[in-house]
Amino acid sequence: MNRRDFIKTSLAGAALAAFPRWGAGEEPPVAPGKRPPNIVFIITDDLGVTDLSCYGGKQVKTPEVDRLAAEGVQCNQFYATAPVCSPTRASLFTGCYPKRVGMHVGVVLGKNYALHPDEVTLAEVLRARGYATHCIGKWHLGELPGTLPTEQGFDSYFGMAGANHGSSDLYEGAKVIERKGAVDLDQLTQRYTAAAVKVIERAREPFFLYLPHNWCHWPFHAAPQFRKSPAGKSSVYDMVKEIDWSVGQVMAALKKRNLDGNTLVVFTSDNGGYGSPHMGSLRGGKELTWEGGFRVPCLVRWPGRIKPGSTTDEMAFMFDWLPTLCQVTGAALPQRTLDGKDIWPLLTKQGKTPHDHFVYYSRAGNAAAIRAGNWKLQVLPPDQNNKGPVSEPLPWLYDLAADPGEATNVAAKHPDVVVRLRRQLEETDAEITRQARPALEGTRKRVKK
Repeated sequence: MNRRDFIKTSLAGAALAAFPRWGAGEEPPVAPGKRPPNIVFIITDDLGVTDLSCYGGKQVKTPEVDRLAAEGVQCNQFYATAPVCSPTRASLFTGCYPKRVGMHVGVVLGKNYALHPDEVTLAEVLRARGYATHCIGKWHLGELPGTLPTEQGFDSYFGMAGANHGSSDLYEGAKVIERKGAVDLDQLTQRYTAAAVKVIERAREPFFLYLPHNWCHWPFHAAPQFRKSPAGKSSVYDMVKEIDWSVGQVMAALKKRNLDGNTLVVFTSDNGGYGSPHMGSLRGGKELTWEGGFRVPCLVRWPGRIKPGSTTDEMAFMFDWLPTLCQVTGAALPQRTLDGKDIWPLLTKQGKTPHDHFVYYSRAGNAAAIRAGNWKLQVLPPDQNNKGPVSEPLPWLYDLAADPGEATNVAAKHPDVVVRLRRQLEETDAEITRQARPALEGTRKRVKK
């Protein structure tokens, strides 16, 4: 089913659904006859786990984000689906491994490709359910004609649609309102936050507010009141403080309109941070298939539905959000192969992960590693192109329960595990490759002011 068919059938069917599906004996996320929750989904860029004090970070205090943890659930083994930006965002919006939708290689400078318009996005399934949909921030799923947020399911958009490095124009809807060289990057988080507050103040319910920040991606920019670094330059931690402030502004706006009790708030990151000290005891960071490249913070708050101050150590993934939010809201699932699964029981009832394995794809789109249970098998070098030098012969096997820092290779002690996981990785990658759908490629047309 392509996007056009999905929207047609969804508007006729899913919009009439009174409440979502749930298992026998379970309490429904939304009671019959009640309006489904508003959704605020905040995703940061390159934020490390220990950049937040609720995850044990010592460099900076993050009281507003910590409050989300205190009032909701903290996920300690939540994973991005790529070690770089746009592939993970493609997973969030499609419920699939990036490779399944042709987005396993990130949209970078000079690359004219995008998430295909025929993909059914999270914004589209929620809009078909009756949601007002708003995107503010870094899109990074393409700027080709037909692929901007307002053409992929959002009612409104304000932000820099491309990669960071100051490389993108600033858009309102599908119109460029400022050329990239004219955008004051120090004020970007301030402007995004003000726009998000305005949406919360004015949006009809239910609404889906997607707030993808540009930072903490390099180059580092923060408003002057958050800059503590010498010579007027910004650091990662300056940006973390400003993001924390932004979370506080968003939550205050929800409370002012008396919406926070029926708003599901998610806070996460698109990939790991810049290595040590941003990833704590985890090895590696952004661009690498070590744990530090994939494991990211994830906090989820919904008063009355999610137990305050709870935690989960079960693994969950970015592509799980599409099926989970369909479950929570009663939206119709796209009729195509999905890799994500419903993690609502994991968030609310200390349930187990619905996944038996996960494949780590490198920045080059290669199946480099696999996790099954506590075992992780690395079959290719963990650098971004899988061509770097290795300290000992591959494959490498790690017990992540005993060795989360991936320091001790135990492959020689468990050859049966190596064989089993390698076979599982190869079978999964072959299936995804066989069924992969293409991204959109073409020539970007400049949008006139």
